[in-house]
Amino acid sequence: MRAIDQRFSAHADDISREQDRLFYAIYALGVIYDRSHDGSNSSQNKELAFKLHCEALRLRVVRNRTFSIVSAQAEFLTCLYYLTMSMFAEAWMAVGSLARSLQAIGLHRFTKVDSPTHFDCEDGKRLFWCAYCLDRYLSAMLGRPNAFQDRDIDADFPTLVSDVEENEVYGLGSAGPCLMTAALAHFKLAKIVGCITTDIYGPSCRDISQRQQLIVALRNRVNDWAEQLPAYLSPHSGGRLPLLPTYARQASVLNLAYWHAILSLYRSYVVLRSPDPSLDATFVSVAQDEALEAAQSIATAVRQIHDSGHYTFGFWFTSYIAFSASLVMIVSTSQLHPNESRYASLDSSIRSCMLFLESVGRINRVTDLYFKVVQNIRNAVRENAPQVNNAIPDSAVDFDWSWFDETFAMNQAQSSSGNARQHVMQDHETSYLGQYNPGFFQSPADMLEAYVISTTT
Repeated sequence: MRAIDQRFSAHADDISREQDRLFYAIYALGVIYDRSHDGSNSSQNKELAFKLHCEALRLRVVRNRTFSIVSAQAEFLTCLYYLTMSMFAEAWMAVGSLARSLQAIGLHRFTKVDSPTHFDCEDGKRLFWCAYCLDRYLSAMLGRPNAFQDRDIDADFPTLVSDVEENEVYGLGSAGPCLMTAALAHFKLAKIVGCITTDIYGPSCRDISQRQQLIVALRNRVNDWAEQLPAYLSPHSGGRLPLLPTYARQASVLNLAYWHAILSLYRSYVVLRSPDPSLDATFVSVAQDEALEAAQSIATAVRQIHDSGHYTFGFWFTSYIAFSASLVMIVSTSQLHPNESRYASLDSSIRSCMLFLESVGRINRVTDLYFKVVQNIRNAVRENAPQVNNAIPDSAVDFDWSWFDETFAMNQAQSSSGNARQHVMQDHETSYLGQYNPGFFQSPADMLEAYVISTTT
């Protein structure tokens, strides 16, 4: 910390406070990411990162409120710090502030290139779409409204240009690797994910037939998106292509993002054993198969990440995806007899997700809570298996989910009875979980959002 302070003091004349804040934010993340890939991130590293983060916040407070790309970059890194430390409530608030900053600069609108350099133009576009992507996935995770509204945005996507050779522009379907290919693909998928959360799960979608039409249309958009990917990023490649570590991580992230989008489309249909006559039975059957295929593909992907050692704290969304997939598969197994052929396959996939959550949970408190919740619910399903399998209800509404409420309440009590937190930087690590409120749910399908209820008081 002293060395960093000396570095800034030596250049006090030619480095602005905004740049100082940006450097502190970069170092805060760098300290955490330094050893996070092998789970050996020490408490000293976290302590140093927290001090650097606090200094970045102090510089924001002492400076008059101005809007610039540099200040917005610092805001963005602050969001990433909160997500890395599993401080999701703070991250959501920070994303809102970041969105306002970018809109004040005007990066959400299409403008003619009037920047002095190509780098400045691309820098602004990349920053905006990174923030947009962050907003969409954080909103999907927390079940809260988006900070960016698509109706206000007409900004161009970043150019597929190599950072080494500015004049070398790639096409999205190019076979040759480019570091921006995965990023651009992720930005486009984030727009679809935003439509899923607002159109499928938003308050405006009430009609059953309209909901099915929207799901079909969004599924086609996801298919079109996947077909445009180069082979090394395709979610259907099965990880068979040998890739450099950077491209392997990009492929892993896009693979998870793709299957998460499919899971989000169909997960609410998993709880329907004998659907209501007003529903299209064929559509429900297809939806259930799609959701389970996505969940099992996620289990395979997280197992590969676990085995390859590619996981870092930057994969903050991965644990939630594994958790969501686990719940979908557990719900499905609760409606199957242990002797049925699919039961063993699903149970194996659940164990893969649990192995990943248990491993990451050793270095992340929220992931540890995910693991405990999945473990408790899985045990509860197994204990209730004789009753469930002997008398499967005709509809999800009649299904007895009282054991689920009891399991969650028990887990909350266990997680809150531990030792006091040792540092203020940990005070809100699990705060986004909020207080469990059974009245929040409108149907058993909403149990998939059980652990992303809003928020701290």
